[in-house]
Amino acid sequence: MENGKSYIRAEKDFINKWNTSFINTFKWKELNNSTLRRDYFLKKIDISAPWHPIIFCNKLNNISEFIEESKVNFLEPFYFFMFVPEKSFEEKHLKKLFKENILAHYIFIENKSIKELFDKYKSRVRTKIRRGFKNFKFIKLNSIEELSNYEIEIRNLLINQYLRLGSPCPPFELIKNLFKNKALNLYIVKFKNKLVGFITMSTDKNISHVLWTVKSNNFKNNDLSICLFQFCLEEAIKNKSKVFSLGTTNSKNLSKFKEQLNAERAIYFKKKFNGSNQSLKLFSYVKSNRNKFFLLINNII
Repeated sequence: MENGKSYIRAEKDFINKWNTSFINTFKWKELNNSTLRRDYFLKKIDISAPWHPIIFCNKLNNISEFIEESKVNFLEPFYFFMFVPEKSFEEKHLKKLFKENILAHYIFIENKSIKELFDKYKSRVRTKIRRGFKNFKFIKLNSIEELSNYEIEIRNLLINQYLRLGSPCPPFELIKNLFKNKALNLYIVKFKNKLVGFITMSTDKNISHVLWTVKSNNFKNNDLSICLFQFCLEEAIKNKSKVFSLGTTNSKNLSKFKEQLNAERAIYFKKKFNGSNQSLKLFSYVKSNRNKFFLLINNII
């Protein structure tokens, strides 16, 4: 990597806030300060920080350093999410890796300015952002009271986007608990004093990760979406984050959209660790079915 580091870890304090929010929302069990348990119909899964990357790693063999330095007493197998740049792998392996895992996009922002990144965009992208920032008003919510004022509108945006796209839709209660526990920041956008979208970003200072982006069906072009990502990128740089993650990507069109901001591609793994040295040597991965699982749940509901 540009700063010579081989991996970037999420903050432990952030992980505790993040896990607490999931425990409170879904009534999952807390096993220790870093791990929680999810009960499914046929099995149990122990996981640290569901959906959020624990580590950004550019060299696979350095994952063992992360495990050793974390100094957590792992009594049972558990899963955690990490993402690794596409360029870390040989071309011949990429097709299988992307088929069995999730595509993500990221921008390495440590020691970079927003002007430096903005000037590297194509001219049409810079025009979209300038125009969008003139037309839309972006507001950072700072309290639960403020969030409550927009609860009905936010719920409607979530429902309408799911009906239109069929994409995984987070429960409002999860968003509320993550926000209440200061595990994410929530930014809303208004057009002529009407709420037309929002975006959420984790408060982990090392890896700023965009969780959900939602916009009104009245804005089907990408101007609003790209401005939402740009606004979060600026916030991440203000917070002195090292990596800005644009979240997971499930289509070619979405991939091309994110790459307008010169985002690089990465593979988003769900890694199983069983506490033995052998597992570090084998470094075996299991694919993540997060999108499929939540689509199934949404369709059932």
